[in-house]
Amino acid sequence: MHFVGSKGGEGIAQWIISAMPHHSVYVECCLGKGKVMLTKLPAAENIGIEASSKVISNYWAGPIDNFELIHGNALDELAKMDLPQDALVYADPPYLMETRSCKRRYYDNELLTIPDHQRLLSVLQELPCYVMLSGYWSELYAQTLPTWRTSWKWTVNRRGKLVKEWLWMNFPEPTFFHDTRFTGSDFTDRQRIKRKADRWRKKFVSMGPSERMAVMDALLSVVDDRSQSEATIRTEQSDLTLRDPIAISEFGGRNSQK
Repeated sequence: MHFVGSKGGEGIAQWIISAMPHHSVYVECCLGKGKVMLTKLPAAENIGIEASSKVISNYWAGPIDNFELIHGNALDELAKMDLPQDALVYADPPYLMETRSCKRRYYDNELLTIPDHQRLLSVLQELPCYVMLSGYWSELYAQTLPTWRTSWKWTVNRRGKLVKEWLWMNFPEPTFFHDTRFTGSDFTDRQRIKRKADRWRKKFVSMGPSERMAVMDALLSVVDDRSQSEATIRTEQSDLTLRDPIAISEFGGRNSQK
């Protein structure tokens, strides 16, 4: 079963994951094959929302721990969820028709009209947590989400055309990332960063206890300053406030390379 819209393009899922803040609950709506869900490190609680029974029967059978699959309309389900502030919702909906190169239906459950996408954006804006949204650039998204941070990456669509994949995010660049395995602009850059992290880890391990604590204190002072700045930005942009999402004791284990 070929799946249009899958995030299996070179580096796309990794790029999305590398931008994710640390979160306790992960919700992926319009789940499809769930390339992002299955590639990222799981959260404590993981929820997928998919409207197509055909997709569910082809792809989903309890792939990760603490996983709940909801068969239903993503907008209806999101609107009634009680999510904590440190939850992350990743939305990968059917893209706005005017932005597609092929103007025909791809999915059993489409978002065909401008009002459909206006409702999507309205539901996402009302969520009390972190939100990431995939799509192609459009005037509607740009005008509706003017304060959301954006990022883009070149990819190739199903017709072999070079296109820009966009991400809209309702949060500033995080201090604490959920999954650092894909940090870097491409595979070569990721390998460079991994080698650097390995070198620094070996240096840190070789230090004596007092020296190690002095280095840790210096690093944490930088993180504290960044966290305070992020909290100020977040408060000015919305009613949401950032909470420190991770205890220091958890920091090394969650993102360690395996």
